[in-house]
Amino acid sequence: MWVSKLGMLKSRPSKKCATILRRAALESNRYSPPVLKLCLIAALAHEPKTITGKVVSIADGDTLTVLDSANVQHKIPLAAIDAPERKQAFGTKARENLAAKVFGNVVRVEVVDVDRYRREVGRIYLRDHFINLEMVCDGFAWRYVRYDKAEEFTDAEREAREKRRGLWGRSESGPALGLPARETTGTEESIISQAHILAWPILFRDGSAAT
Repeated sequence: MWVSKLGMLKSRPSKKCATILRRAALESNRYSPPVLKLCLIAALAHEPKTITGKVVSIADGDTLTVLDSANVQHKIPLAAIDAPERKQAFGTKARENLAAKVFGNVVRVEVVDVDRYRREVGRIYLRDHFINLEMVCDGFAWRYVRYDKAEEFTDAEREAREKRRGLWGRSESGPALGLPARETTGTEESIISQAHILAWPILFRDGSAAT
């Protein structure tokens, strides 16, 4: 009996444990203390990690550093969006836009992943402001198609493009870069190909967009 119960817990720990814990409150003699403890540990292990701290550095338009209450710094790439690097066209403006929103403020980071550099990737909130989304709305970042599987940022990017905000301001086709038009598809890896990204510093030596 207990083997089958534990097998179910391993396959669906959060839902099963929540059910067991609720029932245990009403029927305290149904499950032994070790099983209840196992349920609680499994449920907690599946809780999303949250970091709260002060933004102490802005690397670029999609990466910031948070200092938590234990004086530990966390370099956080913003989840599911991408922005120009600092030396690329509009890179400085994208960084300044993010800094204006959060630098020096206490934010909440919902960690959704860990990247290959072991950085915690997160959704950034300043009170009721969802900063990842605001960067796309402002036109200083775009949805990272590969990671925005739920298309959470699609409408915001479309509106920024239509209203020519930020880096979309001087081009109908690409983000103020004079690049070919992009059709959003489910298999697209990124808004702009690696070839285009590598060309940015060459195309924009003075830091301005092509006209």
